[in-house]
Amino acid sequence: MTRNDSASDVWSATPRYHFGVYAYVERAGALLTVRKTRGPYTGLLDLPGGAPEPGERRSEALRRELMEECGAELVTCSGWRHLSLRVRQDSEGTPIDFHHEADWVVATVTGGSNPRSVDTAGTEWAGLRAGRERFSPLVRAVMAGVNPTR
Repeated sequence: MTRNDSASDVWSATPRYHFGVYAYVERAGALLTVRKTRGPYTGLLDLPGGAPEPGERRSEALRRELMEECGAELVTCSGWRHLSLRVRQDSEGTPIDFHHEADWVVATVTGGSNPRSVDTAGTEWAGLRAGRERFSPLVRAVMAGVNPTR
């Protein structure tokens, strides 16, 4: 992965590997998502979360990421699950070889706002019956694990 040293500090290439922790937060038939602004899921709705910082436990990283990306406070989380995805094309259809590993959990949150972060352009409560093309491959894989009939 390379980094562009310009003032915008934007990643200039799609990463080949990423590990992160994510929250699956469902409320009234909608899923809490963030709109990605960079990486292979640019423009798609993704789960809130991200990479743990050095020495940070999963739950600590998830708590921090929820606050940064959603302005939300983590209330409960249980049943950590792991998944590993190979993503073969980015959100624009360009061929890539991206390995995404994720530890994710069903969670509840309170509060929330619509902050923007380096990686996101705000939050959206997306209807679970919405077109799946709006969701990142991570969201689709997690949704299949939560309820295989969706």
